[in-house]
Amino acid sequence: MKFFKSNAKIRTAILVPLFVLLGPTAAFSASPGRIAAEAAADIAANRMEKECQTETGRSKLRRKAGYKRATNLGEDRWVVVVDSEKLACTHAGACGTGGCQISVISQVTGQTKTIYTEQARGWKLIKPKVGATFIRLDVHGSHCGKAGAAECYERLDLTTGATSISR
Repeated sequence: MKFFKSNAKIRTAILVPLFVLLGPTAAFSASPGRIAAEAAADIAANRMEKECQTETGRSKLRRKAGYKRATNLGEDRWVVVVDSEKLACTHAGACGTGGCQISVISQVTGQTKTIYTEQARGWKLIKPKVGATFIRLDVHGSHCGKAGAAECYERLDLTTGATSISR
């Protein structure tokens, strides 16, 4: 074992193929919950890619770093957000005044499923000291009965999948 620690070439020869085959995060945290959530996120990204192909005729999207972000909610319950803004698709339906499509995959009542797919201008994961973790989505003002550019937030509860508007 001492030889392995001291020999950088051998360590690199072993670790680099693992990163290539499994991806950098999977090599270190391949829990069953994360694997299920990441697989569902890939399905959502593939669906977005097919929609883009249909609209533009492009054969493939460029998936930019950060197009999906996974967070452990505890007890191997994961949430993954797929942000289409980070998927290079230029057709008019991908993004607009309401933002870009966001898909949220979460493990609700033991099942991994998409709990939200709508347009949003941005999003932020909120972990309060008391209460359930949620995502605050910056949505089009019309959701709050205001003009499109007006500030309007939707709260997505990651435990239940329920949404509510914050005016």
